[in-house]
Amino acid sequence: MRKFALTLAVIAALAPSSVLGRPDLQDIDALRQAAELGDVKAQLEMGGMYHEGHGVPQSNSEAAKWYLMAAERGDAGAQTLIALMLALGEGVQQDDRMAAYWFRKAALLSAHDTRFQIETLRRSVGK
Repeated sequence: MRKFALTLAVIAALAPSSVLGRPDLQDIDALRQAAELGDVKAQLEMGGMYHEGHGVPQSNSEAAKWYLMAAERGDAGAQTLIALMLALGEGVQQDDRMAAYWFRKAALLSAHDTRFQIETLRRSVGK
């Protein structure tokens, strides 16, 4: 778990749309509704909230669900997060093939310097 937490700290620096800014707790219902309607930023926020247990019960599997939704809609930060979760088996069944798939997608969407950072993360988890 420590390795994953450290990796998430690196991800926060990679993804400006990441889970750093948290809504007020009274806004969680509105955020959830936006996420359910397909708002990528809201999906990423919901994933981060579940990952950290901020205003909701902590659940890596619920975090992975929201990160995957945002990843499927093309968010490179979410793609990197779900890749890490798959690589490490955090909240999902460990799957090297799918982790590599999401790492590649994230790198293709990212700026050159971010691609290098994503590739470094991919190597650090052995995928």
